[in-house]
Amino acid sequence: MRPVGRRCGCCTPRPGTSGPARLQLTYDARRQVRSVYTDTGIPDHGFDRAKSTVERLRDTRPRLRGEDLRPATITNRLPEVDQLFPGTSMRPIVLWRTASGMAHGNPATMLQVLDRAQMTPAAHGGADFSVTSSAAHLAVFYDDALQMLAAVRDLYDHRNRARAAPEPYTWEQLSAGQISMPNSGKTSIGFTHPPPAAS
Repeated sequence: MRPVGRRCGCCTPRPGTSGPARLQLTYDARRQVRSVYTDTGIPDHGFDRAKSTVERLRDTRPRLRGEDLRPATITNRLPEVDQLFPGTSMRPIVLWRTASGMAHGNPATMLQVLDRAQMTPAAHGGADFSVTSSAAHLAVFYDDALQMLAAVRDLYDHRNRARAAPEPYTWEQLSAGQISMPNSGKTSIGFTHPPPAAS
């Protein structure tokens, strides 16, 4: 199975997410639950059943049949959520890689986000520099983080908002043929008033 990260899905499957991404993410979510059970010494009897279900779904698609269900990494998932954060100055994957480089002490990454000022003239191939934290770069990280948190909160609220119940159909609507069942030619049987008695 092709790794996630080629604009075929996102961290959370949504309408429009491709089949490979959905299967990978579904499998990986269940795999993480199994890891928790294993670390606590509790047998996870449902994992094999869940895995076989995902494999069965995979094998119904000729292009994916027999492929391994490899979990998607964070760096493979992040490119898929770009559209959720249109207002950030940097893509989520760029923010993640830069922050990860700084957190792990990558000198090449850190040089890109530090302010440098040459203090002495170059001599014998070297010079003295003043290196300080860049307030501008820090502000970008904080601003983008706040925007992403706000977007995630809004997305959470949207997905958990109770859907308003549809208005019930009236007998007049049904009898006039105004209501049809989705994807069929059959008339809906829901109505708020009983049909008139046969004369």
